[in-house]
Amino acid sequence: VKMSTTEYSAAEVAKHNSADDLWVIIDGNVYDLTVFKDLHPGGAPPLRFVAGQDATKDFYALHRKEVIQLPRYQRLKIGVLAGYKAPPQPTETPYASPTYMRKNSPYYSESHHKFRKAMRDFIEREIVPTAADDDEMGVDPTPELHRKMGEAGILCAAIGKSAAFSGIPLPGGVTYEEFDYFHDLIGCEELKRIGSYGLSDGIIGGFSIGLPPVLNFGSEDLKARVGLPCLKGEKRICLAITEPYAGSDVSSIRTTAVLSQD
Repeated sequence: VKMSTTEYSAAEVAKHNSADDLWVIIDGNVYDLTVFKDLHPGGAPPLRFVAGQDATKDFYALHRKEVIQLPRYQRLKIGVLAGYKAPPQPTETPYASPTYMRKNSPYYSESHHKFRKAMRDFIEREIVPTAADDDEMGVDPTPELHRKMGEAGILCAAIGKSAAFSGIPLPGGVTYEEFDYFHDLIGCEELKRIGSYGLSDGIIGGFSIGLPPVLNFGSEDLKARVGLPCLKGEKRICLAITEPYAGSDVSSIRTTAVLSQD
């Protein structure tokens, strides 16, 4: 996308403050939203409210920075704000990263760091590019993504040692013998790090609570027919609880089953 570097003063932007002529400023960039207002997922009123103004604060109250960086929105940029100076940004937000990511930790070994790197590399490559849009538009994770996650060992990592029978290698070359709760924690952190909670839950949430009962209590035949294809990403699974008293607490189920003659 070719970016415009035309400079506009705040006073000039302020003149374009109607529904038929709607400009806004975001991060020192000037956007013409006159046509886009009718396509805005949130409708036109929120845009008319900030017409002709600096909408940076309002924008980030509702969106992530990655949204404005998408090519389809960058096409709306018509110039920059004259004299704008970006606020200083810290090289790293204090306490943004867990303390255990420091070089020396009594809990995290080289195995954990390799596991995190492998998880992050995959997620950044296969999930992050479309995560925000998929989450906002309610797009289901694709079968192809599930297969890739299966091949990368991420689905096995979501289950842990119970998935060892599959023979699928875990991310980062971690063995099932050394896989522990800290590896499990890292997997959860990396999937949530994308900032699209609905999408990340859709990818792994139902899977991580639906498959363990099969692997821990099912027969070898059931594990082979159901468990292995799920770990490979060829099939999907979830835990369905329909009883009104149970909610997400399976142990509260009141329904019982009696084996009958037929």
